[in-house]
Amino acid sequence: MKKILVVDDDNIVRQTLEKVIEKNMQNVAVIKAKDVKQAYMDLDTNNFDLLFTDINMPYYLGTDMVTTIQTNSKFEKLPIIIITSSDIDSKKLINSFPNPDMIQFIKKPVDPEELINRIDFAFNHLKKK
Repeated sequence: MKKILVVDDDNIVRQTLEKVIEKNMQNVAVIKAKDVKQAYMDLDTNNFDLLFTDINMPYYLGTDMVTTIQTNSKFEKLPIIIITSSDIDSKKLINSFPNPDMIQFIKKPVDPEELINRIDFAFNHLKKK
């Protein structure tokens, strides 16, 4: 079974992502974290196949978490999908990370078909890098 960690301070976003994933994919477990602190605890105790994270969260930005994760050899092959409602240059943001080839970007509100396509791509292409 594949495991996905969803990190977002908005409970509605976490629940929506979980519902879309569980409705459209088989053999996938979704673990939800409300903040970066909880995400780090989940990352320490589980092996994930994919990480979704918002970039604008209280106390600790998702961008800082992505950088920290990508500089840890345990997680260097972990595909990451950044989800945000911010108007931001996605290519510039992705290229600012240590391992940009492992990152995708989705704008909120998330289109369910795009979400599933990104997950499929992460599972079938990024994880193998």
